[in-house]
Amino acid sequence: MLWAPRALDKLISNPKEAINVFDFEPVAFKNVPPAHFGYMASGIDDETTLRANREGFQKFVLRQRRLVDVSKVDMSVELFGAEIRLPDRDLADRWP
Repeated sequence: MLWAPRALDKLISNPKEAINVFDFEPVAFKNVPPAHFGYMASGIDDETTLRANREGFQKFVLRQRRLVDVSKVDMSVELFGAEIRLPDRDLADRWP
């Protein structure tokens, strides 16, 4: 299974563990009768559409947007109506 990222000995046990739709393929391979799996894995007799769909999924990439500009870090927070700027050495003196 070219598209399946997981080995057959490390399958997801719950749909919430899936990272993408391809994580379900090895589970189906293990649990569905071979003839049925072959029919589904071949794109229901249309491998051209199946290939196009899989190539389409590869065009989408999630970009993480964390730590994009860390030149101005602001860790302040408002807590119970009081603004707290961090790091703050005298935080204990201002806390009610």
